Amino acid sequence: MITDKIARLKVVAGNWADLGHAEEHRRAKAEPTTAFPVRWLAVGLVLTATVLLTMLWSAFDSLQNVTTVQQRNLRLQELSGRIVHLDEVLTMSARMAATTGDLQWERRYRHFEPQLDAVIKETLRLTVRSESAEATRQTDAANLKLVGMENQAFALVRAGRPSQAKSILFGEAYEAQKKIYADGIIRLVRHIQEDLAGSQRAKRKQALFFVTAAIFSIVCLCVAWLLVWSKLYRWRTGQAANFAALAKAEGALQIANDDLEKRVKERTEQLEQAHVKLVEASRKAGMAEVATGVLHNVGNVLNSVNVSATLVADSVSKSKISGLSKAAALLQENERDLGAYLSRDPRGKLLPAYLLQLSEHLQADQETSLRELNFLRQNIDHIKVIVAMQQSFATASGVEESVDPRELLEESLRMDMSSLVRHGVEVVQEIDEAPLILLNKHKALQILVNLVSNARHACSDSGRADKRLTLRLTSGDGRVRLSVADNGAGIAAENLTRIFNHGFTTRKDGHGFGLHSGALAARELGGSLLVQSDGPGLGATFTLELPVSPTQVFA
Repeated sequence: MITDKIARLKVVAGNWADLGHAEEHRRAKAEPTTAFPVRWLAVGLVLTATVLLTMLWSAFDSLQNVTTVQQRNLRLQELSGRIVHLDEVLTMSARMAATTGDLQWERRYRHFEPQLDAVIKETLRLTVRSESAEATRQTDAANLKLVGMENQAFALVRAGRPSQAKSILFGEAYEAQKKIYADGIIRLVRHIQEDLAGSQRAKRKQALFFVTAAIFSIVCLCVAWLLVWSKLYRWRTGQAANFAALAKAEGALQIANDDLEKRVKERTEQLEQAHVKLVEASRKAGMAEVATGVLHNVGNVLNSVNVSATLVADSVSKSKISGLSKAAALLQENERDLGAYLSRDPRGKLLPAYLLQLSEHLQADQETSLRELNFLRQNIDHIKVIVAMQQSFATASGVEESVDPRELLEESLRMDMSSLVRHGVEVVQEIDEAPLILLNKHKALQILVNLVSNARHACSDSGRADKRLTLRLTSGDGRVRLSVADNGAGIAAENLTRIFNHGFTTRKDGHGFGLHSGALAARELGGSLLVQSDGPGLGATFTLELPVSPTQVFA
């Protein structure tokens, strides 16, 4: 084999001399080759991930802050109403004891007095504005004086002097402290309302800022990816020129086959130079193949990243948190007689159930957002692994781990599930028991993700109403078989032998990189990637066969 290659290279050397192509060959050697823009691609990916994570974190943090402020203000409003209620209960108990001389009212008074003290302390703890805290302290001071006068009245009642107790509880000093107490409650409620209004204004400003920042970030991302695309285009143009030069050299090689032996000694030096050049060209062609595979696999995962980010944004935008403001407004309108409103008014009776239902909606929204954020993190980790595996254009293998084949199918399906649902593709799973396998999980996962994506496209291109994708897992003979079948466009018989060739594709917008890189990755895992189709319109089945033992290599 090596002797044949050397002989062919000698023909190239002799032919170039005979046909007068030496000058053209020198120009081809002098043309510079554009390097693959790894740094630009890395910058684009890092910038995209940074912008998406920053936007998601800001939205989540804003939601948490708004929820905390509104809960605190609602609690303060509830506490202010509770203070008014307990104060009236204590005043009535003290006056009834002084009027009737019955000390049972004092026991009632002692029962509710600690509750009022606890409510005032909680209000002091929750008030953050100085004005609200001052109003609460004013109320607390007046309450202490009222409690003192009421205790004095109870002592007079126990001493058998209820008339003197009445003079204290119905006197001007007592009424003055009641007025101070009431003024403090009014000030507290007003400051709570002002605080709530201020938080709503801040929320609107923050939302405007986030929208502006998101638009600016999207524009920056578009500019960055346009630059990356331009660099990639220049790189591919350079590679195409190299391939054209190589094809032309092979054409000349066929013409000069007859006059080989005479020119071997004369062309030895030219032979060595041509050999070095062809080795370099082959190395660059391999680099191009690896790079296109990386772009294809990253593109598949970015689709899932985009879907998860969109779902989180929709969940936040459709949140029913505005219902809290409406409920607070109803409570505020009826704060003078809140108990009657909640027990008698038709709308008031519905308010507790509404608040419970609203809290369940908000909790469900939060769980949905956290689940999608987890998917987003997993997809970004997968992108990092794909890029890390291929950065150096070397054949170094990744970390092998023990993997459940069912988990591989579930993860590959989850990455494209939103697109499958959106395109109306029914998913059927036929999963058998299978042993654990030791392999590079991310390399196997990128094969399955590409197969699921191709099946979805095939179903969409078929125009069928009953689109269906079937995932199968079987095992036997020391192998595990993971199949992705569809009832889509199908594959012609003449294309079955070319489907895994580099650059070959049957899709209008395809590139021919995914299945080729998948077949290579399957071979590196010690397995193989197979295809079966009964013809156009009859669907196709792709099967990834993997050995249970990592040392087994398929023929």
